[in-house]
Amino acid sequence: MKLVGIVGLNGDVSYNRTLLNYIKRQFGSLFDLEVLEIKDIYSIVQSK
Repeated sequence: MKLVGIVGLNGDVSYNRTLLNYIKRQFGSLFDLEVLEIKDIYSIVQSK
């Protein structure tokens, strides 16, 4: 199963990012988790 987790803040410290990275490390054998930054998604949408 493939999942996407979206995180994003202006700051470098994000509890959501930390939690998603922990989940990715601990449960990576059960599913594929890709952590995306909201700022990267927004720039993709803007360029289209």
